[in-house]
Amino acid sequence: MCEDPHPSSPGPKKPKKLSEEMDADSHIREGNALLLVGRIDEAIEEYRAALDKDPENAEVHYNLGLIYRKTMQLDDAIREYREAIRVDPGNMKYHNNLAAALVVKGQKSEAVKEYEEALRIEPKNATLHFNRGFALDEMGELQEAKKEYEEALRIDPGFDHAMFYLGMLKKKLK
Repeated sequence: MCEDPHPSSPGPKKPKKLSEEMDADSHIREGNALLLVGRIDEAIEEYRAALDKDPENAEVHYNLGLIYRKTMQLDDAIREYREAIRVDPGNMKYHNNLAAALVVKGQKSEAVKEYEEALRIEPKNATLHFNRGFALDEMGELQEAKKEYEEALRIDPGFDHAMFYLGMLKKKLK
């Protein structure tokens, strides 16, 4: 399963007073800097402070989701990804990363639905087809998984993970 592991910079926000926007942005920058040097708890505090100033900042919720996912705090990651989606439902990476966390938590059928939503946004994304196939494979839905791996390879013929998993799946089907 492939996910986007990199924290994002803040995206476009609703217009606010300049001082409020700068305050949230400075917390975000500080959180990003702390994350780069491995001070995760302090980074979380800075992101939370940014959300106090700008609770509708989807990218901050997404960044928190990434941190929680990497530290295996899956319930917190899922909550933050869902909040990012509430604010910006058209962002594929939010759906993709929510689905990845759901797979790890064992909620594979819910993950498949999130991958479907991500594919609605970006239907020609080979990684999303692969990820959906992986979740289906894990659920034992082998024929559907095979279709997704094949679609990933149709879109990106050099997609090594899709080739490998398709080969392994074909072995299971024999």
